[in-house]
Amino acid sequence: MVKVSLQKQTGVALLAALIFMLAIVLTLGNIFYSHQLDVARLTKNLHSDQALLLALSAESWARQLLSSDQDDRTVDNLQENWAIAVPVLPVEGGFLRGCLQDLQGRVNLSSFSTYDGEKLRAEMENQANGLVRVWLALLRARELPFNEASVATIIDWVDSDNAVVSEWGAEQQNYEANRELVMVANSALTDVEELAIMRGYGATTVSLLKPWISALPKATSININTAPEQLLFAMGGESPQVFTDYVLRQRPFYSLDNFHEGLSVALNMEQQQVVAFWPNDFVGITTDYFQLQLEVTLGESQLRINSVLSRSDRDEPVVISRTVTMVPAIIGRLGDDQDNAPILPTGFCEHLESS
Repeated sequence: MVKVSLQKQTGVALLAALIFMLAIVLTLGNIFYSHQLDVARLTKNLHSDQALLLALSAESWARQLLSSDQDDRTVDNLQENWAIAVPVLPVEGGFLRGCLQDLQGRVNLSSFSTYDGEKLRAEMENQANGLVRVWLALLRARELPFNEASVATIIDWVDSDNAVVSEWGAEQQNYEANRELVMVANSALTDVEELAIMRGYGATTVSLLKPWISALPKATSININTAPEQLLFAMGGESPQVFTDYVLRQRPFYSLDNFHEGLSVALNMEQQQVVAFWPNDFVGITTDYFQLQLEVTLGESQLRINSVLSRSDRDEPVVISRTVTMVPAIIGRLGDDQDNAPILPTGFCEHLESS
């Protein structure tokens, strides 16, 4: 009986020792796991801070590139240094890529603020050529609804008064009458996404039009030296293909007189008519507003920066808006050959492939 009791006590002691050891192992495991999480979190935060500093340094470089000291301000075109995309650049622990885009090579939605009822009616009746006709042509090309309401809504959103520009317009009282929770800005747009909340538009429409639109602090002309082919076609009035072929073949233009002279020959029109259909406040050859797109990946951290740069009345651009987005790290590693280069997501600086 004594021997059996001793065996039971020994078994209980062994079991207690095993349970104690298991508790120690679990505790140490939890401590080690928490430590690893803390290290990973600190490392990611460190990489995020480093990536942001690297992006801001690239932003400063872009500002210098667009300064009066390094860029000819009398003309802007796609053959200049700013228009060359930064290739995938290896940095310690990751890579950087970026590009500058001309925001005046697009339809600036804020430019609709220059319209009143008479100017709108003239273009709707094909008595004049301008931004309204361009907008309708873009909508038609994307198989979206296009009519007077499509432009009157935007005009009423960006103009400074509370009176509708036409019976198709929409001011604050029109939204309230339909119990829509919308506050009409009556000022220049700050983001193209604002278009999505205007009557007749939405997020899907904005995504379809995004490559050709911008939202700038004031009205601007469209830079024909940088405008994409689809936009040039919309600008062509009654001869869109001839206009597009002429601009693509002859640009860059170093003066609007040269542009008007050549276009009058291409269209077999009087130069005075050409100037009236493509006036200086409609087309231009210079740009004051650019968008910088940057993508930085360091370790497990990846961020994108979209900065809008303005050099209006300045020798060196300033940043008037900046959006920083943290995104999941890109799958892939930076190697010595092209096959090992990181795979970048689509939709980044696409205009450079299509220009």
